Amino acid sequence: MIPLPRRQKPEKRLPSVVRLLEQATRWRAALDRGEARSRAELGRQAGVSGAYVGQLLKLLELPAAWLAFIRRLPPGTPERLVSTKSLCSLVGRPVPEQLRELERVLCSLHGTKYTAA
Repeated sequence: MIPLPRRQKPEKRLPSVVRLLEQATRWRAALDRGEARSRAELGRQAGVSGAYVGQLLKLLELPAAWLAFIRRLPPGTPERLVSTKSLCSLVGRPVPEQLRELERVLCSLHGTKYTAA
């Protein structure tokens, strides 16, 4: 009998939101240094719309604790748990709402059930 080759596990990737946050950080720095005059110009340089650039830059308005949390998400974190869209929806919301969302995400990451207090 010929042994079948073992299936290799797919390589775990960083969540896209981590990579997108780093892109937003680079774009913010480019704007601050005057390398681009607007979001639209950044978008043209990157081949995306100015609105998309604006959406990613909005991530940088999250509290520092959130940004640190996002940057530390491990490879293999399910994309559905932390999305750019859900994070952008938290910008400007009251801190208690932001903390509830963070708790929900943490519970999901650790496989525990989230129950709102």
